[in-house]
This record gives sequence, C-alpha cells and structure tokens, in this order.
Amino acid sequence: MGTTTSPAASALRDRLLKPLASDPDYWTFAADSRRTMGHALFNYPAMMVPQVQGALLDAWIATEKRRQLVVDPFAGSGTVMTESMLRGLDFRGVDINPLAVLLLRVKARPLKEQTLRRALADICATVARDRRTDMLTFRGRAKWFSDPVAIQLTKLHRAIASVASRDVRRFYWVCLAGTVRQVSNSRTSTFKLHVYEASVLEQRSVDAVIEFERIADENVTEATAQRDQLVSADMVARNGHYAGEIGTRLADVRSLKTPAVKADLLMTSPPYGDNRTTVPYGQYAFLPLSWIDRADLDGGDRLADLIATPYRTDVASLGGKAGPDVLKRVTTLGASSDGVRITAKLLQDLPGDGLRRFSTFVCDLDDAMMAINRQLRAGAFQFWTLGERSISGNRIPTTQIVTELAARHGCAHVVTLARNIPNGRKRMAIRNDTVGTMRAESILVLQGALSS
Repeated sequence: MGTTTSPAASALRDRLLKPLASDPDYWTFAADSRRTMGHALFNYPAMMVPQVQGALLDAWIATEKRRQLVVDPFAGSGTVMTESMLRGLDFRGVDINPLAVLLLRVKARPLKEQTLRRALADICATVARDRRTDMLTFRGRAKWFSDPVAIQLTKLHRAIASVASRDVRRFYWVCLAGTVRQVSNSRTSTFKLHVYEASVLEQRSVDAVIEFERIADENVTEATAQRDQLVSADMVARNGHYAGEIGTRLADVRSLKTPAVKADLLMTSPPYGDNRTTVPYGQYAFLPLSWIDRADLDGGDRLADLIATPYRTDVASLGGKAGPDVLKRVTTLGASSDGVRITAKLLQDLPGDGLRRFSTFVCDLDDAMMAINRQLRAGAFQFWTLGERSISGNRIPTTQIVTELAARHGCAHVVTLARNIPNGRKRMAIRNDTVGTMRAESILVLQGALSS
C-alpha cells in the first residue's frame, strides 16, 4: 500500500513526525497520561490515553481546513468524544455496549456542580432512611454479591431511581457502576468475571454506601472541572448543554448507513480480536449493568438480550459469531492482504480453533471498515490506535492487516506512529484464567479517497 502524497497528508505527516526529532518516545506520553475530568469517571477496559488522542487532534486541526465533525464507531468510554468537546468539535459516537453508551451520554452532558451536589445529598439521605432489606434479583446475584452488599446496592438503586432528572440519574448510575466493580465478589485484577477465593471472601469487608459516596464525590469534582473548562471555552450553551453537536447511540458498526452529514475525521481504537478472548468488554459491564435501571439505558428492544448474560454483548461484537462462509471469505481477503493470507496459513497448520477465530474477526472487521468509510467525506483522515494480540502463541499483525484492508476500500497510508505503553498497562485476557499486558501499540494514519 503506497503512502499518499496529497498536500494535506504531507503537512499532517510532517507535523506528527516533528516531535520525534527531539524526543523519540514523544507519542508514548509516559510522563503525562493521567486521566482527569470526564476521562476519570469510570475505569473502562483498554482505554486510550487522552493526551495522545488530544495531540493527534491538535495536529489535525493545525493542518486541515475542514475540521468540524469527528466520528468514533468504537466509542467505548468516550476518550475521543471528550477530547473533541474540549476543542469545540462536533462528535458522533457508536458502540455495541450499553455501558459504553451510558458513559458517552453522561460525559456529553456538562451538569452544574450544585445540581450534582444537591442530588448526591438527597441520594445519601434517602439511603440512610431506607430500612428495607430486600434485594434486586438477576442471574448470578448470589454468586457475585454478598447479601449485605446486595441490600446496600439495592438501596442505592432505589435512591438513584427516585431522582427526577434523567441526566442526573445517568450520572449517578455511572457512579454506582464504579461502586459495583469495587464491592462485587469478582476480582478487580481482571476484566473477566472471576470470583475471589473463598479464603479471601471470608476476610473481605466492604461497604457499598461508603464506596459510592467516595466515588460520587470524586466524579462530581472531575465533571465540574470539565464543565468549567468548557465554559471557559464558551462551549456550554445557555440551556446548559454542550454548544456543539453530539450524537451517540447503541449500534453495531457494521449496520451503519450512509449519513446525511459525513464526518471530517475518524478517530478510533477497534477491538483487537474477538472480545471473549481479548478484552471482554461485555463481560466487564455485566455486573454494573445489572444494577442500573434499564429505562435509563439505550438499546430499546435489543437491550434485554444484550445484557441477559455476561457474554451476549461480546458475542454481538466483532468476531463474536462465525458465519458459515467465514473460511472462504478470509481466503478472498487474503488475496488483498499479505497479513491475512500469511496469518491464515500459519494458523491453519496449528491445532485448535485459532484459524476460525482469526477469520471471523478479520471478516467482521472488513465489514466494519466498509461501513465506516460510508461515514466519512472524501479525503477525510483516519486515526486508528491498534494493538496486536496473539493466537496460539503467534502475534497477529493487526496494523499491517488494517492497512491492507483499508487499501481495499480506497484509503491511502499517511504514516504509522509507534508508541510504547508505560508499564504494560493495557491488559488483555489471553486464556480463561490469565491476563496478558500489551507493551506497545501503533497509531495508523490513513486518508480516504480524495473523490468518491
């Protein structure tokens, strides 16, 4: 795949490479990767580094004349959305995970501190008065929560549900989601659901109300800091909403249709493989979602199915379900991608279902890329933050594969930036009982066809 030499691409490439002359590790952002403001509201799996995405946006803004609407089809916790808002840009985000879409909605709505503080005081007072001992019921409740914790979480659920404002309720559902992650019987050291050893549970003492109050207080402080910055930038309208245009929805990226208004930039980080064996976003979200009122979640008729079990959302994601012709399709893709062809050949000679898992994900990814390109105007730039997983002990060349698949859809390579991940902080589940850490990732920059 050739590197594009369009004037805009050359200018962007030069700006992205310039910092490396004085600091070869510039894009690592090892000393500046703390999550603050909206980024700090919830610890979502495999989050992008805000400072990296912010620097990429700044480079794009400095070199691109048409810069208004940013799209992220794998929006996750909203890192790209938050950085776009802080720069006064419009944003459109999609995700298949109901918890991710809740986070997007909360971070897109800058609420006043006094509104949040008053509601928090009401929630705490309501919980303190609540003498009921009943518990919400859902699949696996007794396994994942002790009765005392479940009673406390149920009280918090009732108190939040009684808040009049839907926007405020959603904010505190996120605080409750963070609380659930800390007080459940599932180990916090993994994104998968793994119960603590019996000996640990016997000695464990947690107070869900105290934990909720702590998380909520911190979240109000961070949300207020973000709102203050938006106000300073004149990006909060008189009605209190973000002054730009924000669109978020729960959807499968592969189902996206051509929009009336196409985006000026794609900035995203897709799954690195099927979620059940890499980063199990749906499994991670299952327990928090079980305590949130479904009326305040997106998804409509599809919601109940997505959160019925810990695995439904991951099965609905890329690579989650193999089609009948997946091996035939991956052979066709291999004709356009050396990365696909060589990897498929390697896995074909190994025991296990590695070839089928790889093929399913790659075919789904290609479908997603086709839909994504329909979202973008001609000549729009694309920033893909990519990591490389392993199957059967073999590293999958994800960056090469995405580059080659993009060429199938008319995109040209601009530059690839390598960045180390400090302390291997990005974790992936590599087997049922183990978690691996990623040490590096790539930022792949592409440009779409200059004419459609």
